[in-house]
Amino acid sequence: MINFSHACKNNIDEIISFINNNWKKDHILVRNRKVFNFYYCNNQNKPQFFIAKENNNKIVGILGYITNKQFDKNIRDNGAWLSIWCSKIGISGGIGIMLLNKLELSLDVDFISCLGVGSDVLPIYKRFGYQAGKISHFKKNINSKKPRKNYHELIERGLSENNLDIKAFGKSIEYIKKKYKRSRFYKYYFFSIKRDGKIKTILVGRILKYNNNNIFRIIDYIGDI
Repeated sequence: MINFSHACKNNIDEIISFINNNWKKDHILVRNRKVFNFYYCNNQNKPQFFIAKENNNKIVGILGYITNKQFDKNIRDNGAWLSIWCSKIGISGGIGIMLLNKLELSLDVDFISCLGVGSDVLPIYKRFGYQAGKISHFKKNINSKKPRKNYHELIERGLSENNLDIKAFGKSIEYIKKKYKRSRFYKYYFFSIKRDGKIKTILVGRILKYNNNNIFRIIDYIGDI
């Protein structure tokens, strides 16, 4: 018999060990407990995972989630973003599907979502009634650093809190600050885009190195797309 429950503080070491053995060796959540705590222990150290256990009390499946509200408790549209959905190799009985069902019945959120899933998982989400789509990636090579003229907007480096004119679904300035500025796991860059003296959009990005190239990757934004 399989028992399903929301994980508690005493399950943290078990979850990390399960990730290492069944998801990916030396995953960042395995190597760095601070990263695990920052993203998955935001409610009095109660890990944000649902777990499945056999009668021998061994974990055979996990489903993690991250919420918008853990970065700003005043956000009105709170969602749960699914992460690390995994069951033990060779285990049968639809453990993963039952974990998702347990999460849906247990969490009090406005929406449940996931960004970046495998093609083998998409049919499962569709069967559960989720709306599925494709992610578009855009790339531009930079051959010159000369600024273009005739901008209608003013782009500034930094994360300013003055003259904000931003409305966003499930995000806020506090969300951006806590998730990226305070985490300190990576060096993030912030750019504010202003129009008529008011901030309309904030971009968050980081610099990646690939084949001796520096790549500025935009990873999040808030405001007018």
